[in-house]
Amino acid sequence: MTWDELEALAEQLPDDAAYDPEARSWSRSGSWFARERPLSKKDLSRLGSRAPDSEVVAVRVRDLATKATWVASEPRTCFTTPHFEGYPIVLVDLEQADPFVVEELLLDGYDVAPTKLRKQ
Repeated sequence: MTWDELEALAEQLPDDAAYDPEARSWSRSGSWFARERPLSKKDLSRLGSRAPDSEVVAVRVRDLATKATWVASEPRTCFTTPHFEGYPIVLVDLEQADPFVVEELLLDGYDVAPTKLRKQ
């Protein structure tokens, strides 16, 4: 998958999903749910040969159990790093990504409403 294909998928999200092309991120009510996440030197070192060579997208998911499920069920596409331990964020290797998986992750991320929306 390419970034252009990711953008095309995200265009299908509801109108209140805002895209910032400079930050390469999507948000809803001011809270990001998907964004580009280049791997740091520390990430690359820790991942070793498992580190992707392509662009990486971070997607917020509902909870840690959901994150664990995505990482376990889609190991070619979904992964995490020690930096994201304890956070409900899945990293996606775009080059290996199945568009259907990415679409589902984007929808899941979109549905994780910001706190102020959940309280209403």
